[in-house]
Amino acid sequence: MRFIVLTIFIFFTNISILYAQGEFNIWYFGNRAGVNFNSGSPVTILDCSPLGYWLITTMSDSLGSLLFYGNNYCLFDKSHQAMPNGSGLLTGGANYSQDLFTVQKRNDEKSYYVFQMGGINPLGYTDGLMYSIVDMRLHSGLGDIVPGQKNIHVLAAHDASGALTGTRHHNNKDAWIITRRLSYTSQRYACFLVSFSGLDTVPVYSNSLLHIVPNLSPGNGIEYLKVSPDGTKLICVCDTSFEYCTFDSQTGKITPLFVGTLIKVNNMNGENETPEFSLKSKYLYLSCQRTNGEHVLYQFDATKTDSASFFASRVQLESDFPYFIALQRAVDNKIYVAPVFLDSLSVIEYPDNPGASCQYTRDVLSLQGRTCIYNLPQFLQKYKAYIQYFHPCQNDRIPFSGDIWPPADTTRWNFGDPASGVDNVSYLPDPVHIYSLPGTYTVEL
Repeated sequence: MRFIVLTIFIFFTNISILYAQGEFNIWYFGNRAGVNFNSGSPVTILDCSPLGYWLITTMSDSLGSLLFYGNNYCLFDKSHQAMPNGSGLLTGGANYSQDLFTVQKRNDEKSYYVFQMGGINPLGYTDGLMYSIVDMRLHSGLGDIVPGQKNIHVLAAHDASGALTGTRHHNNKDAWIITRRLSYTSQRYACFLVSFSGLDTVPVYSNSLLHIVPNLSPGNGIEYLKVSPDGTKLICVCDTSFEYCTFDSQTGKITPLFVGTLIKVNNMNGENETPEFSLKSKYLYLSCQRTNGEHVLYQFDATKTDSASFFASRVQLESDFPYFIALQRAVDNKIYVAPVFLDSLSVIEYPDNPGASCQYTRDVLSLQGRTCIYNLPQFLQKYKAYIQYFHPCQNDRIPFSGDIWPPADTTRWNFGDPASGVDNVSYLPDPVHIYSLPGTYTVEL
C-alpha cells in the first residue's frame, strides 16, 4: 500500500482577514495581570505597566506581538508606557466591565477604533457611546491617539450606558458595535456598522422587552452584552434579569426571545454577573451571585429559544465561590474564569460538552500575585480555515473535512484529481474521495 502525499491549498478571496490569527493572544486585565497564549497554552506575564489597574482591552498584531492595552482612563503602548495622548479617556469608570472595545480599521490596518462607553457625568446625564482613534505610526511606531480624535461622541447613542460589545458582520470582514440606549421612554439596542467606509453613525435600532430604569448613579445601566460566536444569539445582562435574543449578523437586527431571571435559585435571590458562549455556540455560561454572598456558575443549552426549555437545561458547575466570577473564551477555545480579587484563573476545559463533562476546574493558572477584577478582555471572534484528511492510501476512501469558523454558508471541494471525472468536485461539507493512483494532489476548499 502506497501513501498519497497531499499538498494542501486553501483558496479564499480575502486571505488576510481569515488568516489573522494572533491579534488576541495576549491579555492584560485586572490589577496588572497578564496572560500570553502565543505558545498555544496560557503563560503568565508580569511586565504590565505600574499604572495598569482595572485593565479592559488588549490588542496585538496578527503575529501575536503586543500593540497596546488600556483601562478606563488611559492606553499603554507595547513598552508599557502611557501613550503621549493616551490619558483622559471618558468612560463609565465605575463599571469596570465592558467600557472599551477595540476594532481595527478596515481601510487602514495601522489604525484602530477604541470604542468607549461613558458613565454618568456630573450633570446627571450619560456621556453615551464615544470612540478614539489609535494610529500605530505615531510616537515612533509605538502608537498614539490621533490629536483631535479622542472622546468623539456618537450622537445616536448619546444616552447609552453600561456595556458595549462587538461581533463580526456576516461577510466576515465588517464589524458590528453593539450597545443599548437607556431612557425612561425607550428601551432599544443600537448596532453600528464598521466597514471599509468607516463607522456608520446611523445605527440599526431594535426594541427590547427588558425595561431598565436609569437611576442616574455611576455605573448604572447594562452590565454585560455578549454575542455567540456564530453570530446568531445575544444576551443582555442587568442586575437580576437578562434578555435572550436572536441576532442577525447581516442586518444588525436584534429580536428578543424572552426575559429571564435567576431570582429564587435554590430559594435564594440571584443577581446576574457575566455570560459567555462556547465556541460552537451550543452552550451559554452565566455566573450569578446569591444574596448570601455565594457566587455560582451555570451552564445552559444555548440552542433553546423558549424560557421553559432554556431553564430546564440548567446545570450548576460552581456552588460556593466567595467572589464575583468573570468569564471569557480564549484563542484555545477554553473559557477562562476570573474570580475578583484572587490571583489565579479557573477554566472550563471543554465548553461545548454538556454538564460536568465540560470539566470546570478551579485555580489552573497562577497569576503570580497579580489579581483579577470584574472582567477579562473581550475581542472580535477569531477566524480559521484548515483542511483535515485521514487515511491517505491508494484505492482507499479518504474522508475530508473543513475546520472552519464561523461555519461556511456553502463549501466546494476540488480534489485535484481530474481523472476521477464528476467525483473530482463535491459540495458536501465532509466529503470522501478515492485516489486510484499515487501522487501529489492539490486539494482546494
